Amino acid sequence: MSENNILCIKWGNKYDDSYVEKLKEQCEANCSVDFNFWCFTDNPTHDYDIELPTYLDKHYQEDRGFFWAWRKCYMFDDHIDGDKFLFLDLDVIIHQDLKYFFELPMNKPWIVRGWWNDDETVKRNYSKHKSTPLNSSVIRWDRGQMTSVLQHVK
Repeated sequence: MSENNILCIKWGNKYDDSYVEKLKEQCEANCSVDFNFWCFTDNPTHDYDIELPTYLDKHYQEDRGFFWAWRKCYMFDDHIDGDKFLFLDLDVIIHQDLKYFFELPMNKPWIVRGWWNDDETVKRNYSKHKSTPLNSSVIRWDRGQMTSVLQHVK
């Protein structure tokens, strides 16, 4: 087992299994360091699948407009071996070596900036839950750096 882990999450029917397979293939073709690939899913069928937990689902009530990304918080729990974690959304397209992410200085976790949201739009809409300066499509953290996220929502 490698200390490097690449994670994704798939639930419901917005994305089918082919998205997970394509992401896995892209990672294998574009990552020059050893890694383990994992997919949190509500329908595990592959050896890399992890049953998507449900303990945060109390925050997910689609009919009431609650934020759907609560389910991404499951990946911060310590149920995967290894020390380095890279999360990728199923619809990302990888163009360069993912080794870059595993070599970042890890005095803090990393998350992609939402380039489409300028500062003024974020300031105007943040309290309305319409925009944020962050994009959760790519997140990089080391073991222990994100445990406080789960402590606040469990």
